[in-house]
Amino acid sequence: MAKKGTAPVPVVNRRAFSRREREQRFERWLYIGGGSVLALILGIIGFGLIQYYVIAPGRPVATVNGVAIRTDTYQRFVQYQRYQMRSYMNQLTAQLSQFDPSDENQQFLYSYFRQQLTQLQSEYGNLSTTQPLEDLISNELIRQEAKRRGLTVSPEEVQKEIEQSFGYNLETPTPGPTATVAPTPTGEPSPTPTVGTPEPTSTPLPTPTPMTEEAFRKLYGDTMQSMQKNAGLSETEFRDMVAVDMLRRKLQEAMGAEVPATAEQIRARHILLDTEEAAKAALERIRNGEDFATVAQQASTDTATKDEGGDLGWFPRGQMVAAFDDAVFALQPGQVSELVQTSYGYHIIKVEERQADRPLDERVLTAKRASAIDEWLQQQRSDVSIVKRFWSSDMVPRERDASATAS
Repeated sequence: MAKKGTAPVPVVNRRAFSRREREQRFERWLYIGGGSVLALILGIIGFGLIQYYVIAPGRPVATVNGVAIRTDTYQRFVQYQRYQMRSYMNQLTAQLSQFDPSDENQQFLYSYFRQQLTQLQSEYGNLSTTQPLEDLISNELIRQEAKRRGLTVSPEEVQKEIEQSFGYNLETPTPGPTATVAPTPTGEPSPTPTVGTPEPTSTPLPTPTPMTEEAFRKLYGDTMQSMQKNAGLSETEFRDMVAVDMLRRKLQEAMGAEVPATAEQIRARHILLDTEEAAKAALERIRNGEDFATVAQQASTDTATKDEGGDLGWFPRGQMVAAFDDAVFALQPGQVSELVQTSYGYHIIKVEERQADRPLDERVLTAKRASAIDEWLQQQRSDVSIVKRFWSSDMVPRERDASATAS
């Protein structure tokens, strides 16, 4: 029995207490579960952002001797090439608009610029393929080989190259107040002008006004801003491309100097026929004892050599198409080949002379020196131990504003 003045103590229902405890426990689980789901969602979003902005751009699209070419580097390079080609196509379109295709006097120029524009449009489509990647691979090969050979370009050389490409040349000589009269080729003194009424002279052409430093800096700055906006390429990357191009020229000169001035060469004749039947008939005549040169004069369809009895002169390996090259260098002097089929038709070849170490013709030597770096690059790019490619179509960047042009 409760004492007077004391509040009654409520009796706790054990079943109600258990239910309340379960509800509180459920609420805790609900909060924990909801928080976990939210954390998981945020984690997925965060991972996606990290994947898109950090991991994917840094993923290598290729490696060259272990040096990675990053995906974002490749993508900026593609955008830069698109930007350059769009600018050039806009220029060609503007030039085309100045010609009347119905005017006979303008038809040639109109057709020329139309052809150039069509070719550029085709090349623009190739920027979505692996061609830009091959260019970047070549650039990295050039950097590495130039470093191995000790070839460098200084920041000053890069700056001068950029200035000249923009038409700004600090070394342009300033014409003096008077001109020195050069002696005549015969050694006789030049006639002295007499005082009096001057003879009529032709009007000299106007001298182009040299670009000022201020004009160059403005043009260069505007170009860098446009390039950053429309291609995402930084000034540092632009200068690096200029430097690589200069290294390529130095490397080409160095490799060209290493091309041997002599090579194994052959002097041969050939007879070219359009059909296999005609070629077999000509070969039968030669096997029956007729003179090769005579048969060439009478039967060959090669108008450039038939009058000389099919004489091709001296040439080294690699100057002819592959099938012809293989056949002719398998012969010894005096031997005649079987029929050799190429894209030109059917050939019969006779080797007249062969020398193991003959000086190359100057034209051939110049061509070999010019192509030395391209042949080296092709060989390096095809070596899977040097170049590893990881390109896929999802690495190709989306188009930026196609109406953007260079400043």
